[in-house]
Amino acid sequence: MQFLLYSRINARDIGSALGAPEYSYYFLLAEFRSVFEQLGTVTVIEDALAEADELYAKHRANGQDCVLVAFTAPHNMPRPAACPVIPLFAWEFERIPDEVWGGNPDNDWRNPLARCGRAITLSEHALRAVKAAMGEDFPVLAVPVPIWERMAPAQAMCRGESALTAGIVVDGALLSTRDFVVGADSFHSQRPLSSFTFEVWDGSEQTLDFRLHAPGTGALDGFFPPEPWGAWSRNAEVSVVLPWLLHGDVTIEIVARAYGTNQGRPLLIGIGSEFQVLRIGDRDETHSFTFSLSHPARLLVITGIDVMHPPDGTDQRTLGIGLLGLSVRRAEGTTVPAAPVSLDFCAGSSDGPLLHGFWAPDDWGSWSSAEAPWVMLPRPVTGRVAVEIELCGFGLNAGSRIAVYLGKQTREVVLSSVVEMYHFEFDLAEPAQIFGFIGVRLCPVGEPGDPRLLGIGLRSLLIRPLSDPLGSRQALLRSLAPAHVRHCARLEGVVYTSVLNPCDDRKNWRLLVSAFGMAFADCADATLVLKMTHHSQSSYLFEFHHLLQRMPPFACNIVLIHGFLDSENYRNLIARTDFYVNVSKAEGLCIPIMEFMICGKPAIAPRHTSLCDYLDDANSITVDASVEPCIWPHDEREVLRTLQYRVNPQSVVLALRRSHELLRSEPEAYRRMGDAAMNRMRRYCGFDSVLGRMRAFVGGGERESAVHDRGADSGHEEPAR
Repeated sequence: MQFLLYSRINARDIGSALGAPEYSYYFLLAEFRSVFEQLGTVTVIEDALAEADELYAKHRANGQDCVLVAFTAPHNMPRPAACPVIPLFAWEFERIPDEVWGGNPDNDWRNPLARCGRAITLSEHALRAVKAAMGEDFPVLAVPVPIWERMAPAQAMCRGESALTAGIVVDGALLSTRDFVVGADSFHSQRPLSSFTFEVWDGSEQTLDFRLHAPGTGALDGFFPPEPWGAWSRNAEVSVVLPWLLHGDVTIEIVARAYGTNQGRPLLIGIGSEFQVLRIGDRDETHSFTFSLSHPARLLVITGIDVMHPPDGTDQRTLGIGLLGLSVRRAEGTTVPAAPVSLDFCAGSSDGPLLHGFWAPDDWGSWSSAEAPWVMLPRPVTGRVAVEIELCGFGLNAGSRIAVYLGKQTREVVLSSVVEMYHFEFDLAEPAQIFGFIGVRLCPVGEPGDPRLLGIGLRSLLIRPLSDPLGSRQALLRSLAPAHVRHCARLEGVVYTSVLNPCDDRKNWRLLVSAFGMAFADCADATLVLKMTHHSQSSYLFEFHHLLQRMPPFACNIVLIHGFLDSENYRNLIARTDFYVNVSKAEGLCIPIMEFMICGKPAIAPRHTSLCDYLDDANSITVDASVEPCIWPHDEREVLRTLQYRVNPQSVVLALRRSHELLRSEPEAYRRMGDAAMNRMRRYCGFDSVLGRMRAFVGGGERESAVHDRGADSGHEEPAR
């Protein structure tokens, strides 16, 4: 039996497609691939229309059966002329689309399903919805993703004590609500370089748009929600967290308007340590400023705003200035020097502000204060470079191996207890501006009166170009390179985790954040981790900031992880988690909750849609939900045709408090709940169980031959998050 596997998103696109429609089907294909490999020969194809019929004819000529398994929603299913197709899809609503609109007959799923003659879904809920539309005799299989065996390394890690103390390394951004100052007239992050992702700036002109629905609104701090024209300031001091690390002589242009007494008022605008006077009129105006930055910077601040209510009393907002957009570019007539980067980190040096995660410099150099410290280079480097760095290790770091990185590339080194010179070479295909360290262990000084924890010592850093960097930059003219800053998260207290796409309204993350803040308003012993699976942090950042400003004060911690977690760090996150929490309005399967339950983590979730297949009183705490009308996700008419679930916020609050009490006061009951979660998952999503059900439905026998691959990775490790 020959199986052609297809999804609209492939390995080449997935990095930029996270959060986009159908991105999860790429992961489904990867999970089910090993099942189809046991039933026959697998070929992964990227262009179903161009490849399916050709391969079908070839295999039929050799006397072999062949079928295309399309991991996609039925309305997007390819239509080869000859090759039979089996759709494999998730569905979370009460009724499948059964109407034609937009001139596309396939929007009525009954049409593509009838052409195929059979289908595979991921839940009993979806199976019932298909049969309700197609008839009870329509062949449809409900089968979960077979992930039990894949999660064995994570299970083993959860049983080890070291996992409970291991840090979680994130390549991207790590945002904690404890890093924010939130007040009636102020809102800002105390760690903007860690909380928000940024790109290495190559000097080209870049723009941000602050109008309603524009992605640039995620950069705004201290503003009201954007309107079609732009956004009004909320506070006396506001900022724009630029997504680029600016350096050298920079020209910044803003388009702004002022309200009331702020018209003509002398305000201050600045970036880094440089500020200039800004006066704005009552109409949209463009203002241009040139700054000479002694160190790289990304936080544009406007301060001195008169916060006032409109005099007519109809609008209770504190309006000051309005921003429509901004642009940045290299100042005219300036260039970036190609000389080596030479930095000194002894006391008195001007390079001290480039250090992040270090104590104040001493006469000999600087000690690190963090497990993942880093140096912000004054300008990007690219191409082949030589690195000379003076380092030493304190305490346990002496004689131990740590990793150093520049951009995406990593090198390892064993440190001495005294300062020594270390040499590395990097070949950078894209510009890099962060030189960092991973695997540093913090050790107490052990001297009276010195409470510091020290890691590594850094005296100097020299980076010399070994080749012309211009050639390496040609491929990057269309987009800027990510900065690749790596942060180490230490999660404290009772840890609750949810992995979700913030742009999917069904995931209900705003309700979860609000309920968590209410449940643990007076409890510092609780942490909520939201692992965001979207390529753009700006897609949800303003909403999160605005939500924080509207919430009452809370003692708990809410952590947002945006960026790449490799397999080891994703396992660390699972190991450190105590409960997985899901408050979605509907679920087609929810692989993350299954992964955590396999590792013995009880769930807090509603019992609806696909969640009913594996949640019960023994392995989870129930959240109340009731049905409400909703639209089909791909229906641009936005007419109410089906049902989803409205989660009860107070029920979420009570479930969270109950779970905290369970873990702290009844550890044996908590352990039994975790064991029940593992046992349920073993029966539900074990490979042999899924294989047997799939064989009975699609046919095929034992594995026939070697696996073939066209344009897809062949590994079966857990997907990166």
